[in-house]
Amino acid sequence: MAAFLGAVFTEWQWNAWAIGDVCLFQTRRFRVIQTFPLERPEEFGYTPNLLFTNPNRNQKSLENLKIASGAWEAGDMFLVATDAFACWLMGVIVSEEPEKIQETFQGLAYMGRLKFNRLVATLRSDGAMKNDDVTLLRCFVL
Repeated sequence: MAAFLGAVFTEWQWNAWAIGDVCLFQTRRFRVIQTFPLERPEEFGYTPNLLFTNPNRNQKSLENLKIASGAWEAGDMFLVATDAFACWLMGVIVSEEPEKIQETFQGLAYMGRLKFNRLVATLRSDGAMKNDDVTLLRCFVL
């Protein structure tokens, strides 16, 4: 079983489709413009809607397909994060001051792999993030 998030970028527009709890974050000047498909940490659960390898079992999952779209500008950054990291990011967005949110996203924009690995290890050991697989994809619109 797996979560899915697909996105298409066209001239000044993006469209995305999601099943499960993998999330897309759109930022502009390191301020959050949109999150998709979840918006708050409490929306993450233990039994997200997922896709099965057997297509005959996907009817319910496909019925819960989420769709979003938005406009992008040059300089926007899009992050795609799996559930553990996405939930932590949502917590930062919901509970922190605007300057802290901007600092967090700016740090992620320029963070290398080793520093990212240390961040994840620290968040896990501090109990700020569940110990689960973590994937983060960064996409910058030029």
